[in-house]
Amino acid sequence: MGRVGLGRPGAWVFAMTSIEPGQLIDGKFRVERVLGEGGMGVVVLARHVELDQRVAIKLLKDGVLDGDETVQRFMREARALARLGGDHVVRVSDIGRLPSGTPYMVMEYLEGEDLSAILRRRGPLPAEEVADTLIQACAGLAAAHASGLVHRDLKPANLFRARQPDGTTQVKVLDFGIAKFLGGTRLTAEFTVLGSPRYMSPEQLRTPRDVDARADIWALGAIGYRLLTDKPPFEAQGLEDLMDAMLAGKRVPLATARSDLPSSLVDAVERCLSLERGARFESVVDLARALAEAGPPGARELAERIAKTSTPPPAPSEPPPAATVPFAAVPEPPPPLRPTLEPTLDDPPRSEPVQSLPPPRRTPRWAVALGALILLGVAVVVLVLSGLLGAGVGFLVGSEQREIRRSHDAKHIDPVPIVADATRLAREVEAGAALVSIEADPVRGGWVDVSASGFVYFAFQYGLDGGKSGWVEVMVEERGLSTFRHSIPPHGTPVPAPACSLRDAWKSVVQSGVPEGATLSFEYRARPNGATWRAEATGRPDLLREVDGASCKVVPGNP
Repeated sequence: MGRVGLGRPGAWVFAMTSIEPGQLIDGKFRVERVLGEGGMGVVVLARHVELDQRVAIKLLKDGVLDGDETVQRFMREARALARLGGDHVVRVSDIGRLPSGTPYMVMEYLEGEDLSAILRRRGPLPAEEVADTLIQACAGLAAAHASGLVHRDLKPANLFRARQPDGTTQVKVLDFGIAKFLGGTRLTAEFTVLGSPRYMSPEQLRTPRDVDARADIWALGAIGYRLLTDKPPFEAQGLEDLMDAMLAGKRVPLATARSDLPSSLVDAVERCLSLERGARFESVVDLARALAEAGPPGARELAERIAKTSTPPPAPSEPPPAATVPFAAVPEPPPPLRPTLEPTLDDPPRSEPVQSLPPPRRTPRWAVALGALILLGVAVVVLVLSGLLGAGVGFLVGSEQREIRRSHDAKHIDPVPIVADATRLAREVEAGAALVSIEADPVRGGWVDVSASGFVYFAFQYGLDGGKSGWVEVMVEERGLSTFRHSIPPHGTPVPAPACSLRDAWKSVVQSGVPEGATLSFEYRARPNGATWRAEATGRPDLLREVDGASCKVVPGNP
């Protein structure tokens, strides 16, 4: 079965977005039926008409569209998923817009059930099965957390057990729609609480902006409790009562709710549900290792693979401090003596050490010729498919990603001195790229700490005068800049590089009465009163300020 529900005749209308069976999206995807609907979007099953491939398409509802901000948030989810990859996160292959302007993303179609459906059908699950399910969820989250992304809405419905061609199942993490980069995100500023309260950590309920990866660890503990008992750890009638129950610790201990569980599993779930996040597991890697004690054979090996894949490779040596060097000019490290493939989480563990290879033998000439013919054939296929896949609006141009090394203090980033390098890099990808916005989040003391997963992002658009069009996005990384290009039609307004630095804009905001210790997000873009820095804090409309991008003065009449 698919994820949720079956199609029905006629049109499905979702807050002004009408999707009909048989409708063709972007000339490529024919809609078959609805898979599910949430508060902000709808997911439909469709088929790629050229490739005869089933896909799931997620669309935003017109009723929740709020100009560019909601679109950017939606695109951020797609970008995050496209970059994460891995077997335990749903894959994104395309992004675009309907003629009405409604954005959509194309994801892999999954056969199977989410955990909420499994619970309804089976009730409490065996301990070993729950431990294995949570370890696989840790695998999906490890890559996200390593890149500074917190899911914030984990619940049984967002963990999907997908059937594989060989008959096995694989847990995938779904719906990063309200995910945030550690430290906060401006694009959720209008929401006080995001997520599903029964699975949200106390700090997320109290101060949604102040969350880190341990909020997801709490959610995994709450999911584990639910899978084992078919009841949430805290039960209440409303949000206020739920919060009171959490803070008072009013819940049935897991060992009392179910007495047949191994102590290792009970201890792991209970630690996840610690009210003080400092008492929880520091990372999903640590959680996976603890769960492995109660998992099936091979669980320890799976947990260790998560640790390996979530650990970044050793950093190469720094370039000269004053230089900005294209990656292409940096010598590649020598290849390993024997290239190996990292096993997936479903591979059997290796029982023997890797042996060295025998001396290479000379390749026969006929094999070289055959290899050349095969490569030529593959190239032709790639060119044909690239024409098919890239023809429609919204194809993610992954091959256009670029990076440069740049010497900067990653703990004290001000985007304004970086604009020139970001512009140069964007124009290497697309010569006509024009700056339309800058985002910085969270801003503390006038700086962004990208080493602690702070977020600095430049948006460039091209094709504003017609013809080929799209976006080039440049992000500030700890060791430089990276780009990502996609072909969403442009709709922004070019802006000059701000003369007012982020640090100076922050000083003006503080002088206007905003507390110096406030955690803010800043965005620079064109507005009716000119190009301004807009400063926001989640749930605090009284702290909203706009600062002129040229004079650094607070714009009078801020909302």
